[in-house]
Amino acid sequence: MKKLFVSLLTVIIAAACTFSFVGCDTVKLGSKVEKIKLVVEVYDASGSVKTTTDVYMELYLNFAPTSTAHIIKLINEGYYNGTCISNINSNWLEFGGYKYDTDGNFAKLDYKYDKIEGEFANAGLSGNRLSVTKGAVIFKHDYSDSAQTEVSKYNTAESTMIVCFSSSAATTFDAKSYCILGLILSDDADKDADTDFEKKSSIDKLSSLTEYKELKDADDNTVVTYYYEKDSKYYTKWTDEEGAAHYCEGASIDTANEFTGKALEEYNELFEDNKNYFLVVPAVKLVVKSASVC
Repeated sequence: MKKLFVSLLTVIIAAACTFSFVGCDTVKLGSKVEKIKLVVEVYDASGSVKTTTDVYMELYLNFAPTSTAHIIKLINEGYYNGTCISNINSNWLEFGGYKYDTDGNFAKLDYKYDKIEGEFANAGLSGNRLSVTKGAVIFKHDYSDSAQTEVSKYNTAESTMIVCFSSSAATTFDAKSYCILGLILSDDADKDADTDFEKKSSIDKLSSLTEYKELKDADDNTVVTYYYEKDSKYYTKWTDEEGAAHYCEGASIDTANEFTGKALEEYNELFEDNKNYFLVVPAVKLVVKSASVC
């Protein structure tokens, strides 16, 4: 009888512990949520770290179970540590595919994992309650995917995540064709956030980085640098104070090598046909120092 009582008590305790563990899981919008911490470094023009700050993200496990499990695996293995923000625009940024090498150039990460199928409506997924709005985290398409049908085109992903800064990003990232898997927190701001950067919400910290999508040089040119993924080349566009646009190859203005005539036509055609492969390089280094599950 004593042994039976001990066995029964063990089962009850185990069940209680299991219930307590499940009960502690965070659930939002009907999905279990895993909280992720990103430590982001902002460098200055001289290459020194100017700011280091914490940013928090929530992954919604039930809405995109394969994608979120894949990303958590990458995080736990340290894949994202040291990756750089490799594309920055007014309405979004992306990170996860590149690191900076010792010369400060993009270095493609060695991706050793299998690709996974995209989880979105056009690929048969239903029930995702997230939308493309401020803070939305999206899994980037693998544009080299050879699938050609409308449903399966771009239906794989590797590691790059996109963070949206406004609902305007929905014109670029269709919720039916992109996997929305999480949110950068917008409710973790302090009451002094207006005057203290460190007390801003996570999404406001990231959205403030849009100021680095271009720079003003000493001659009052507005300069934007692109990285063309297919050929691993940099191109620079500068708009002078009269509003005229100029282009050249390389990561800085080279007036002696400015594209004109046929060369300019070829560049414009290349850009138009390969827009998805042209990344807007931040004007300073922006690095995800580390990523961890909270």
